[in-house]
Amino acid sequence: MKKMIGILPLILFAFNSIGQIEIEYEIKKIDKWEEFKILTSLETKQHEIYQKSYERFDSLMKADSVLVKSPADQEKKKQYQEHELKQQINFKENRARYFVEYIEEDSIVVDKTFSMPDTISTKCRCEIKNDTIQVSMGVWVFGGFFYNLKIQNKQFELIYIEDAHETKPYKYEKTDATFVEQLELVVSNSSLTLQDEINLELGEKLNGYIVFISPEYYVEPNYRGYLNENKIRKGITKGEIYFTCRLKEPFELFKE
Repeated sequence: MKKMIGILPLILFAFNSIGQIEIEYEIKKIDKWEEFKILTSLETKQHEIYQKSYERFDSLMKADSVLVKSPADQEKKKQYQEHELKQQINFKENRARYFVEYIEEDSIVVDKTFSMPDTISTKCRCEIKNDTIQVSMGVWVFGGFFYNLKIQNKQFELIYIEDAHETKPYKYEKTDATFVEQLELVVSNSSLTLQDEINLELGEKLNGYIVFISPEYYVEPNYRGYLNENKIRKGITKGEIYFTCRLKEPFELFKE
């Protein structure tokens, strides 16, 4: 059986992988939340796609008449089924909507700006372990972006990851000897607003809003369409994220 790969690799982020968190979040009404509650046309399609996918899997499992040859194969099949069931979430209630700008040398890179009427949205997964909540959201399709939010007590920490998939366009510092494929940045310039106090209960709904500006990084001259330039460009990523999710137990990828 092939190894199962989750839709969001960011869920591999362990609860203890993020360092000391020091920024305090606030509890108050989130502006424009009523707009976020209404699904865009793309979000409606995403919800339908996920629901149909889950229904197909459930039907497949019920109709499965493949001979299980050994107890070991039977255990693998059981793990596979449990994996698929655990990763299923209701997209309407577990989603994030992004309004993000990529800025290089103080200019917005227009083709990377997601603040459009029907903007980018993805699944959002919220997991709870003891007194710690891990919120994971983003997308990976031959590269992508991820946001990992850790909430503990009254504080939070945000990590932003940008992946260029088999290309190496980034530097953390201009003086770095080599470019890298993936950026992983702790975002200290960020704020988190939650609609309600957290009770740390499974099934509890978490409604949140993030505003952030990433630390500076550097981008290879032609990576985002600047042809015939030899200058390494200083970049930042800034934006807003609305998210909603229900707290679940930690989810681990299936291993063969």
